[in-house]
Amino acid sequence: MSNLDPEVVAELARIKRKRTAREHRAEGVALAVVNGDRQELSPDVEGSQNTKPETKPESLKWLDMSKWDDEPVPERKWTIKDRAPINQAGLFSGEGGTGKSIIELMKDIAHVAGKDWLGSTPERGPAFYIGAEDDEDEIHIRLTTIARHHDLTFKELIKGGLYVRCLLGEDATLCSVSGKSGKVEATGLYRQLYEAAGDIKPRNISIDTLSRAFSGNEIDRVQVYAFAMHMQKLAKVAGGSVTVLSHPSLQGISSGSGISGSTAWHGAF
Repeated sequence: MSNLDPEVVAELARIKRKRTAREHRAEGVALAVVNGDRQELSPDVEGSQNTKPETKPESLKWLDMSKWDDEPVPERKWTIKDRAPINQAGLFSGEGGTGKSIIELMKDIAHVAGKDWLGSTPERGPAFYIGAEDDEDEIHIRLTTIARHHDLTFKELIKGGLYVRCLLGEDATLCSVSGKSGKVEATGLYRQLYEAAGDIKPRNISIDTLSRAFSGNEIDRVQVYAFAMHMQKLAKVAGGSVTVLSHPSLQGISSGSGISGSTAWHGAF
C-alpha cells in the first residue's frame, strides 16, 4: 500500500467507507462522520439525535377570584325569566302531534311582539324558526292562528324580527358525522345560520326538529355532546337561546324521560 499513488489510496478508502455505510444501513445502525471517516454511533447518541425537544404544555388558566369579595354578584340573564337562560341551548321533547311546533311558534311570536307565553313574558327581540317537518302552507296556517289571537299582522311580525325558514323536502342537516373518525362537523347550512345569528342577534332560535338537524348517532355520547356544543356556540353568537325540538324514542316514551337515544341528551342540554 505504501508504494501506491496517494490518490489511489484515497479512492480505495472512499470505496471502503461507502461499502461499510451500505452494510450498516442494511443492519439499521446509525453512523456519524468523524475526521472524514464514518463511525458507528452508540444507541444513546443515536437516540439523542432523533429525539425532538419536548415542548412544555401551556399552563391552565384559572379564574381570577381575587376581587370577588368586593364586586357585586352578577345576575343571571334570561331570554325568558327562570325558564330560558341566555347563551344556552335547550331540548324541547315530546311525542309527535302533541303541539310542540305550535308552542314553539307561540314563543317566537311572543319574543318579537312582547306578548305573554305560558305565563311568562319573553325578552323582546328577533326570533328564528327553522322548520323541517311542515310545509309552507301549514306554517302559514299556524302563524295566522297565533297572530289573530294576539291581534297582530304579519307586517308587525316582520317588523318585530320574525324569521321563518321552511326546509321540508330539503337537506336540513346542521351537523353531520365525517367518515370513519366519527367527528361531528358543521354543515354549510349551520354556517349560514351562525352568520345570520351573529348579525341579527335573535332572542331565540327554534330548530324543528333534532332528527332532521343532526345526522349523527343519537346514542353515541361523544357525538351528542359535540352536537350540543355546536348548538351552544349558536346561542352564544346570538346572545340568546337555542331550542331544539325532538321526539322521544320508544324507550323514552315508556320510561317517561322523553329523551331520544343516549341519556347524554339531558346532560348536554
